Amino acid sequence: MNLIDVLAGEIGPRLAGSEASARAANAVAYAFREVGLEPRFQEFPFLAYDPDEPQLEVNDEHWAAGPAMYSQPADVDGIVRRIGTHIVLPDVFEPPAFAIEDDGRELARLYGNPIGGGATPFPTGYGPTLTGPAAYISAADARRLPDGAQVRLRVGGRFSPTHERNVLAEHHGESEETVVVCAHYDCAWRAPGAVDNASGVEVLRRIVERLTTRQHRRTLLAIGFGAEEFGLAGARYFVADAKTRGELGRIAAVVNLECLAQGEQLELWVGPDQLKERGLRIARELGLGELPTRPPIAGSDHHPFAIEGIPAACLLRWPFPEYHLPADQPELADETLLAPATDLATRLVGELLA
Repeated sequence: MNLIDVLAGEIGPRLAGSEASARAANAVAYAFREVGLEPRFQEFPFLAYDPDEPQLEVNDEHWAAGPAMYSQPADVDGIVRRIGTHIVLPDVFEPPAFAIEDDGRELARLYGNPIGGGATPFPTGYGPTLTGPAAYISAADARRLPDGAQVRLRVGGRFSPTHERNVLAEHHGESEETVVVCAHYDCAWRAPGAVDNASGVEVLRRIVERLTTRQHRRTLLAIGFGAEEFGLAGARYFVADAKTRGELGRIAAVVNLECLAQGEQLELWVGPDQLKERGLRIARELGLGELPTRPPIAGSDHHPFAIEGIPAACLLRWPFPEYHLPADQPELADETLLAPATDLATRLVGELLA
């Protein structure tokens, strides 16, 4: 089984809260069974959002636009003005921000893709209760959008209270002390998500397959997280629930896997320093050179663990222009990039389990 083919090829776009997302959760559970683990589902309440395709006109010219997730519905006309840079993730995703105004009153916003790609769907960082009418435009269109242009924007979508699922599977060690290895299986609106993040789930499967052939001192907990693209909802629920049940203290470390089959460079988002040095040492021993690092910022499912003081690492390749777009197809996934990431992550998790 190759989960890139299954998730991105057979299932395709799997927006959180959709039937396709439920099929993806079942596929991850099946993969865990295939390597000898018994999976279970952790359901959590979730406010799904199914956006309409935004309609954008600039000076009577149609421009491509992607939905801002949880955007409130609106049909507005006004003058556009750049208002600054919206820092969703510092130094990683900082889109230029524009207001659509009428008589000085802000009606809606436009955000440019900051990584050089097309009109990507993406959250704004404000969440479902604070996101006003908004849409994303391509990096190229953001550069050519003039202050004072006449803009019409129509956006909408459906808010649906529902449930999502995390997929959990344990390989018991000699103690209850636990190392989590994880990846999210959902993807962005209309994107097949081969790289983001079927590639991370496939690496998760390979790690589990390699490390469950023998017993370790610590317990290995493999998790396929749901609803990552909506504010890390599945990981946030898991951490909050473990804290409520008094079980969070068992978790010694977490290694998260994200976008590993494309991207300009392999990075480690990691902390504290002891875990960072371990990861960098392993990378050097594998001949991968000196990897660039960042602190464990809020870009993926490691972050809810990190803010609770749990040592956390996210291994990813970043950026790539097909990010969140329909072009993120199975043929985009590069096995020559996937293999070294798998080796590094396996070594790191294995040392943490010892």
